[in-house]
Amino acid sequence: MNIFHKVTLKNLQKNRTRTLVTIVGIILSAAMFSATTISISSLRHWLIESTIYQDGNWYGALHNLSGEEAKALSSNSQIQQSVSLETLGYAFLEDCENKDKPYLGVYGIQDDFTDMMPLHLTRGRMPENNSELLLPDHLLSNGNVKYELDDVLELSLGTRKDSNGDRLTNQVPYLNSQDEDEENSKKSSRNEWENQNPSLSETLVPIESKTYKVVGFYKRPSFEDYSSPSYTALTMGDSSSESFYSVYVRTVSGKNAVPVMENIYSQLEESSKRCYFQTNSSLLRLYGYSGESRYNSVLFGLATILIMIIMFGSISLIYNAFSISISERTKQFGLLSSIGATRKQLTGSVLFEALFLGCIGIPLGILSGLLGIGVTFFFTKDMIANVLGIPGTANDSEAVNIVLSLGPVREVSLDLYPSFPALALAICVALLTILISAYIPVRRAVKISAIDAIRQTTDISIRPGKVKTSRLTEKLFGFEGMIASKNYKRNRKKYRATVISLFLSIVLFIATSSWCSYLTKSVGTVMSNADYDLFYIFHSDEGPSVDTLLSEMREVKNVTSATYSASLHLPGTIKSDTVSQEFLDYQKLLAKDQGIDYKESESILTELNLIFLEDNTFRSYLKEQNLPESIFYDREHPTAVAVDALSQYNGADGKYYRYSLFSNTKHDNLTADLHLIRQKDDFDSAYLGTNTETGEIQCQYWTYTEDEEIGKTASLEESCLTIPLSLGAVIQEAPELFSDIGGELRLFYPYSFIDNVFSALDPDMEYWDLPSNPPGENMSPQLFFKCDNHEQTYEAMCKLLAAKGLTDSNLYDYAASVENDRAMITVVNVFALGFITLISLIAAANVFNTISTNVNLRRREFAMLKSVGMTPKGFTRMMNFECLLYGLKGLLYGLPVSFLVTWYIYYTVSNGLDFNFFIPWYSIVIAVGSVFLVVFVTMLYSMRKIKKENTIDILKNENV
Repeated sequence: MNIFHKVTLKNLQKNRTRTLVTIVGIILSAAMFSATTISISSLRHWLIESTIYQDGNWYGALHNLSGEEAKALSSNSQIQQSVSLETLGYAFLEDCENKDKPYLGVYGIQDDFTDMMPLHLTRGRMPENNSELLLPDHLLSNGNVKYELDDVLELSLGTRKDSNGDRLTNQVPYLNSQDEDEENSKKSSRNEWENQNPSLSETLVPIESKTYKVVGFYKRPSFEDYSSPSYTALTMGDSSSESFYSVYVRTVSGKNAVPVMENIYSQLEESSKRCYFQTNSSLLRLYGYSGESRYNSVLFGLATILIMIIMFGSISLIYNAFSISISERTKQFGLLSSIGATRKQLTGSVLFEALFLGCIGIPLGILSGLLGIGVTFFFTKDMIANVLGIPGTANDSEAVNIVLSLGPVREVSLDLYPSFPALALAICVALLTILISAYIPVRRAVKISAIDAIRQTTDISIRPGKVKTSRLTEKLFGFEGMIASKNYKRNRKKYRATVISLFLSIVLFIATSSWCSYLTKSVGTVMSNADYDLFYIFHSDEGPSVDTLLSEMREVKNVTSATYSASLHLPGTIKSDTVSQEFLDYQKLLAKDQGIDYKESESILTELNLIFLEDNTFRSYLKEQNLPESIFYDREHPTAVAVDALSQYNGADGKYYRYSLFSNTKHDNLTADLHLIRQKDDFDSAYLGTNTETGEIQCQYWTYTEDEEIGKTASLEESCLTIPLSLGAVIQEAPELFSDIGGELRLFYPYSFIDNVFSALDPDMEYWDLPSNPPGENMSPQLFFKCDNHEQTYEAMCKLLAAKGLTDSNLYDYAASVENDRAMITVVNVFALGFITLISLIAAANVFNTISTNVNLRRREFAMLKSVGMTPKGFTRMMNFECLLYGLKGLLYGLPVSFLVTWYIYYTVSNGLDFNFFIPWYSIVIAVGSVFLVVFVTMLYSMRKIKKENTIDILKNENV
């Protein structure tokens, strides 16, 4: 240790308060860096492990390959590892209650299958030969087919073939389904496939009979499509060349997974009609190989802002500490320079100080960050698991899982994962922050000549007229205020650090609050606020009336309220002069994305969602919205309550857009036209569309043959029955059962008005998109329930339905997803609160360090003023003026910059979500109040210490 290092250490000992505050600042800085990097590392690790647990550790897959193609794929030089799933045949399940999944599909696997694929036993063991069978749990929960361990199954395996004799793969839904729930099935993949192949049906052609012993059960596999016609049973494969294979692979490079799979797929020209490929997009995204640019731009944009805010706050605090220290030691540097010290040695002295403090603060900061984020994960990991994964429920049906979507699961625990890169990055960034903070002021200080440094002539620079003060200052604050003002003007450098400190603190706090507010709003934008716990899809041909069933299910324990509704999604038009500019802008954007010119017309084609609410619920809704019941219960003129708050996801730019359909100034006498397309025997499907050249709304009929698709265009008048709908009110708030934001214009009617709304139907005509004529005879209402304990209520309702001979496959525990939404908000708020707290501590420490040190450096000045007669009251008035001056200057510079940073955060977030710019005004109020509070408290603390010191001793002492 050389003499400069010893002098540096002694200087740190003499100024213990500033040294301690600087170390605290370094600890906070390192803690935030480590908490950020380690939390990202831990979350990423957990998401990867959870995704692998549920979806598998594969990059790409090719389906419906022949045996030779599967073998060739496994030997491809670009494939690192592969496993296969061999289709052995289908067996018909006589007692299965799921009409869309009548088969047990038997598939062959090899010993290494579980190395890459998600297969999780719940009972028993894995099959060891081709006479042992592993069954999925949802065979019971979804199909109500019950088997036990050691049961022996005699299965007649066969091949699915359509009416043309072509072999059907597992990706083709069951073609003979008799599902009556047209409202829901019309959106399913089964119905979409049938729209393209309407004349096809299927048969099961027997191949062989096999005897299997049930040796185990496993969770529903993610590699079973929800439109699959079979439940996936697994045995050991026999590698038959006549079987179809699904091959799951890991490529040598994950970055090239998609190009490699596309290249391999393009080479399979002969089998391209049945073969298709997919990628494990969830896993590839987590590894950083995602092609979703908008997703990544929002994610990395917010992360960059977060890191910048932390670095900005840390550098401001530590820089001010070193700047004050160097300003204080300017005379010392001059003396050392006069006896031969070089600039390099002086710079090294300050950098040694930085490294010394860093060696104390960084380890403590890293440990504090580990401890803080570890405690946070301990208390929030279940909530995070609920947010990013779906907790298991007794119901495992297709519909509810499609609604909720599969995500990472809670079987993989969210634990602290301090990876070496994350720790190294936190340490390096913290160290770099300290060195930058120290180097900037020392570089300026060493340029001062030795004589100027000793005489300190550069500390005060006065230009003529600059110390002149206004009479108003002297009038308000007296002689002491005038002295304070002149002192500020003659020695701006000494005060600049305090003003900059306040400025940075304001910017940091408001920017952080804005970041958290926009993050919270982003989460809320894509969430539903529907207010129910359970819902049941009731088929009207299943026995009791909907009112009878509702009254019985309402009596189940823990049910607090219940109602029902039925809905139809139908095409319609609205007048173009009644819509909002936001809606028109979105339509023009869609046209631009499709490469066509937007054509203005009198009417705009849109989707209408007619929702018929249980009458008591509808009356309550009218009362809540202060709407007259007489208008909406006129059977001669059915009138709807319209909710026009819309949210649309645009796949072209990856953004969510929110807007109101109608203009705010044109809500009187609004109407919408409902268009029901008449069915024609010669055609298999029909839909309405807008002619891109003329803007005219037309109907397109289609029929399909083995060789071609034949289409015919008809006018709206020729093809449709048009029913005018009156809109009695247009509001933004939906009934409590429904989300306020929808994907289409929603029109609410009382349930008893179904026949009145459709009274104009021709009884001898059939219409597309209507379940029957009249539609009320065959609609499938949904029953909604609110309850105190959704899990217990679900189980009780399952028993009730079973006792009445009704299936529970249409009973859904929706509360699970609601809990996820609430957990998401909680998690965001917890992390936001922690982040704001740490940033606020950095800002407060920054201000405290700057002001207290500045006051400490002015002890001789204060002692001199005391010696010439300034009273304690005068000192108080002078310091109050200085506090006011500090606060106003900080706010003058800080608020405009904060608004700019807030706008940049909004601009970044708007890449993925479309909403208006806003400023979190609560943070402005808190920032303004906190600035003056911290300044005054710090000043009182510093002055109280000085008051205790002897004036003569201070005047004698040149060492501050």
